[in-house]
Amino acid sequence: MKGETKLLYTRSFARSILRFVDIDDDGDDDLFVGKADGRIAFFNNQGSTTTPFFKLITEDLVVIHEGVDKQSNSILIQTILDVGNNAAPEFVDIDNDGDFDLFIGSKDGHIFHYENRGNKLSPRYFRKTPNYMGLKFGGNSVPLLDDFNGDRTYDLLVGTGSGKIHIFFNSGMPQEAVFCKAFKVSDPPDKRCKYQPELVADIAPQANAVPELVDWDQDNDLDLVVGKSNGKINYYLNTGDNFAPLWNLKSRHFQFIDGGGSVAPTFHDLNKDGFSELFLGTSSSKIVYYENHEILLDLLRKISAIQLVKIDMTASFEKVLSQACSQLRGIPECLVPLAVAFGVPEGKKINRLVELYPFILRPDLSIKSNSDNTDDITEVSSNSNKSEEDTSKQQNSVVNANIQDENKENMENAVTQVDQATAAGESETEKDVIKEKIDKLNSQGIITRNQLWLSSRN
Repeated sequence: MKGETKLLYTRSFARSILRFVDIDDDGDDDLFVGKADGRIAFFNNQGSTTTPFFKLITEDLVVIHEGVDKQSNSILIQTILDVGNNAAPEFVDIDNDGDFDLFIGSKDGHIFHYENRGNKLSPRYFRKTPNYMGLKFGGNSVPLLDDFNGDRTYDLLVGTGSGKIHIFFNSGMPQEAVFCKAFKVSDPPDKRCKYQPELVADIAPQANAVPELVDWDQDNDLDLVVGKSNGKINYYLNTGDNFAPLWNLKSRHFQFIDGGGSVAPTFHDLNKDGFSELFLGTSSSKIVYYENHEILLDLLRKISAIQLVKIDMTASFEKVLSQACSQLRGIPECLVPLAVAFGVPEGKKINRLVELYPFILRPDLSIKSNSDNTDDITEVSSNSNKSEEDTSKQQNSVVNANIQDENKENMENAVTQVDQATAAGESETEKDVIKEKIDKLNSQGIITRNQLWLSSRN
């Protein structure tokens, strides 16, 4: 894959789950694909960090099993990794030895653990257990590991075939993880057990929950998205923090994406611009790639005098806009070219940068502030005969049109209030209703600088 070029592959990509990881420590991310046949394909990145080029190295990742021969001597058996069906890989350094270990969810609900006994330049995966920590789920387990409570150890998030998502906080140490099943406090299975498992979400009546983490609202904590059996994606805004996550359902049809069957979302910043792209594994053997357009930077590219390389692209939109204005000789000189680039209606006078905000920030129309008003069961296609490609293209076009037409109605109302306050001679504090409106929408998870565009299908 290179930009929008399709990923070439000879077998089925059905129910594929993608994982990007720099497995050879060369500074760019390589690609592993877990497949419905229970095996894992490996693509080496022979491009660069910003312009990847993935070359298929093997369709069947090889691992090592320890065994004994007829004379009871210990032997090493090199074999193709196969977990039965629905391989869901995850790579983390679980033992803190500087290389990536491998965990794999499976159709039968077990989590396989392969220890990396090579190194970060040349991994060698040894099967340690086909039933990690004795954890068993109803089927189609999908593990994710990250530090969710800020204690510098990996915690475990697991999606299941029943639609439930569980979290297991790590009761161990960075060198030795301990994940405990539900236990009696008076009789723990391990004296180190201090955390009970928790139910994070349940997507019923849908099934096959495939969780993925992404900081979608860019507030420095991890939000949760979940692929479902009906082809849609749930979005949960993290209203907690890095020490106590609290995921609240905000959308049952995130970005109006519909894969037509069970989908597996993977977010990864492919071009290293600070905004994660979406790769969607589907039941139809296609991997759908949605490019993430950062709206403000796309608008600034229209102004030839602005050098984006001199702008901190990871900063807040207010700071990015201020830096761009400085390159245009500051206020008031910068206001005219910015207004033209941002599509401000002709004749509307812009006096402050804050008045440009409604033309920069866009509402994510797929997100509801009150999630109880959305319902998977009632969501049906208006034309069931359309192909998956036509349906997705139509949905993306509708989203884009809505964004252009409605272009932040709430904040335009705020601009009107500012104009009225100015005419009335009110104070700056009373006039700053735009900022208040933005803060309110942000708290509801509605505003986004991200915009996903259908780019290619494999």
